[in-house]
Amino acid sequence: MKRIFTLLGLFIGMTFAASAQYNLVINELDYDNFRPSADTAEFIELYNNGTSAIDLANFAIVLVNGANNGAAVYKTITMPTYLLNAGSYYVICGSFNGSTFVPNCNQQETTPSAGIIQNGSPDALAII
Repeated sequence: MKRIFTLLGLFIGMTFAASAQYNLVINELDYDNFRPSADTAEFIELYNNGTSAIDLANFAIVLVNGANNGAAVYKTITMPTYLLNAGSYYVICGSFNGSTFVPNCNQQETTPSAGIIQNGSPDALAII
């Protein structure tokens, strides 16, 4: 039992150290809109609140379906090699028939063709 708590403590310590090293945050999320039709202008906006550039290739965005007393990943968005400067934004947006209705979109997700982010409770997303 002591070994489990030691490993758990080590994991938690490493998680906090990794979080302190990177300053990438989810700044804004729009997952339920009607422009021009249902969920065609969804986006996830990331922000680098650190003092140096961050290579986004070190991260992924994970979307989680929390329904039915579970936590199932339904989409993982792979990030490209891209240096996000300090104080800068990066926008991931949905696509509707090959077009996006989100200005300043850096990365267009085409699968599914509309509605990349589920609308429900208790769904979640995370940067990993």
